[in-house]
Amino acid sequence: MLDAMGEQLESIVNVTIHYPGGRPGYWDLLCGNVKDVVVHFQELKIPPEFIGKNYEQDGEYRMQFQEWINQLWLDKDALLEQMHREYPGK
Repeated sequence: MLDAMGEQLESIVNVTIHYPGGRPGYWDLLCGNVKDVVVHFQELKIPPEFIGKNYEQDGEYRMQFQEWINQLWLDKDALLEQMHREYPGK
């Protein structure tokens, strides 16, 4: 995962996209049929304990990293729920 970038990577950009009109299909996006899009950008610092580790060879690191990623997904789900309440479809 992060070991490919070595110690060059300090943060990631977490992007969450909400479509108030419902999840569009590829064709809707391609044809410009999507009228409303709400996007949330967040810079996330990579925890220092993850820098310079080897995902493939370090089982403890792998588990900690997976827990961190799983928490990011839980946080993203909560943010999407909030976005859905704040920006409901028409």
